[in-house]
Amino acid sequence: MTELLERPLVLPCGLTLKNRLIKTATAEGLSDRFGRPTLRLLRLYKQWAASGASAIITGNIHVDSNHREQWRSLVIDTHGSPARFKILTQRVRREHCALIAQLNHGGPQTPNDIHHHPFSPSDSKPPWYFLDYNPARAMSHDEIESVIEQFSSAARFCHNAGFSGVQIHAAHGYLLSAFLSPAWNHRTDKWGSNATDRARIVIRIIEGIKNQTNHQFAVGIKLNCRDFIKGGTTEEDCAETVRLLCDAGADFIEISGGSYLTMAMSGQKAVKSSAYFADYLPKIRQQCSVPLLLTGGIRDKETIDRLLGDHTADLIGMARPFCLVDRPIALLRAGKTLPGKAPCSSASKAWRGSLRRLLPSLATLDHYREQAWFADTLHCKSRHHPTLSALSPKSALNAFYQREEQHRRDAPQYTLNAWWGGRITESIANTALVIPVSCFEQFFCDVLKQCQLNLGKENQHEDFKRALNSLIEEESAHSAKHKAMNKALSEMGYPVEQLELQIEKHLNALRRKPLDYQAAYVAAAEAQIAEVSKRILAKHKLYQDMHPPWRHFLVEHASDEIQHQWVSEALVEHMDVPRWTRFKATVDFNLYSLLKLRYGVWMLCRSRQFSRVKSTQILLSTEWILWSGHKPLGMAWLKGAADALKLIPKIKSQP
Repeated sequence: MTELLERPLVLPCGLTLKNRLIKTATAEGLSDRFGRPTLRLLRLYKQWAASGASAIITGNIHVDSNHREQWRSLVIDTHGSPARFKILTQRVRREHCALIAQLNHGGPQTPNDIHHHPFSPSDSKPPWYFLDYNPARAMSHDEIESVIEQFSSAARFCHNAGFSGVQIHAAHGYLLSAFLSPAWNHRTDKWGSNATDRARIVIRIIEGIKNQTNHQFAVGIKLNCRDFIKGGTTEEDCAETVRLLCDAGADFIEISGGSYLTMAMSGQKAVKSSAYFADYLPKIRQQCSVPLLLTGGIRDKETIDRLLGDHTADLIGMARPFCLVDRPIALLRAGKTLPGKAPCSSASKAWRGSLRRLLPSLATLDHYREQAWFADTLHCKSRHHPTLSALSPKSALNAFYQREEQHRRDAPQYTLNAWWGGRITESIANTALVIPVSCFEQFFCDVLKQCQLNLGKENQHEDFKRALNSLIEEESAHSAKHKAMNKALSEMGYPVEQLELQIEKHLNALRRKPLDYQAAYVAAAEAQIAEVSKRILAKHKLYQDMHPPWRHFLVEHASDEIQHQWVSEALVEHMDVPRWTRFKATVDFNLYSLLKLRYGVWMLCRSRQFSRVKSTQILLSTEWILWSGHKPLGMAWLKGAADALKLIPKIKSQP
């Protein structure tokens, strides 16, 4: 065993590996808010570099910040400084260990709080129980070319930062894996009509990297031997892809399998407890002319001896054992079996196995919990005094989501497309609130102008006249700004016109009513808007998750909305509107605004092609956000109605 595992290997590019043991990729989740390495990540990699492995393949380093697998993943900004990455490579190479950057693009497995409508080779929908993922849209030719350039530029960045090479992640259901899979790639153009075309994007990336780096810079590929889904990649497909990639200049190929749909990479589809994918290698081995790296469930000396001895694999990859023990190679020398499972893992309980095969959502939850426990262990090991996580897998998953939530709030956002409100429920609720505003503001402006004419200048106090003119001007300006927002949303595919059409039907019905009724309706609306503004300015959850331009716009004008509430109330008093008319108008507005928001949420969900189950879940989550917390936003409707009817005392803000 010592002779085989510790024998050096020279890759085709000339990079020498001191032995055959590779520390393969793990999602560390230890970047800063800009996706750069942190001090804790440096500590972790220093431990791994001293573990005896010949090379470390990093966790996902994403080439596009808007398509990453989690908020705390590393991201390469090709226009930024490589200084922190240089420190990382220096610390690892100081231990005579090669460091290889795994470059990735999340594609259809980009969470919906990072990108609401991610890229995919063809239009696709996730299973109903994947609530963290949205339907993905087919990429255009220009977008594909842009992704190729992103990978090439990121590799050049890594080369300049001192990495020994890169590994292109084309497995586990991410973007490049989706291009290679017949189940995901239904294109009929040059990017998907056959096996050669499906591999074209990866071949172009390899060629681009080779053109932008020197000949000693390693370029590896990570592939699925099988997707383990109906119509997905088979070992025959993988073998053909391997042949094409070897011809394109790949220096090594790592074989894994599955995606987040099947969790095969963690052994969910394995027929045996070790070397999950070894049985799929014979056909692949025949077509592979470069070193083959096998990962997945390899834990003991006998398995390693067999894989290396019969040339099934040239390199052995491990990830979880490096998270659990300091020097796996020393334990292997002693003939011990390496650990690889989280304690108290529900997946390890035999009596639940059949239930999880029947209900894939439970298997997914098991995988997430176990992954979260390892993520928490990496957090613990990156401290000054490394330890394993003391949490259960269930508690670790809660801790993971809390870290993601905090990092999401801290992460800079540059485009509306990347934002869409952060968490999917908050984003849809915000969008459903914003779209109708321009229609209502234009209606309010028209009503106020008519009331101003009907009252006559002699019946208007000077202060009231100035305030009314100011309110009309502001409503007109606000309406124009909201129309610009709606135009941007419409260009992104939101059903703006459909929602506006429904609102216009309601407003046209109002225009046929007497002017005093319309004035009472405006007063009820202003009372509610003022109350909503107070709650949002008090840092309501929806305010925290708003798109920055909307939030800045709201902060700028919310105080004006509160101050001008008295103007609409004074207008109703000047017009001597009957109390019964005010009551009907107030009920009319509050009922419609409540229903309008729910209708907007549902339409937005359906426009994103969400399933009915997911749409209902988001609708219920919206209700929880509106009615929970210290100052629930839903109470603004009730209090606004009471204020409009003068059922409770209130203080009017005078100019």
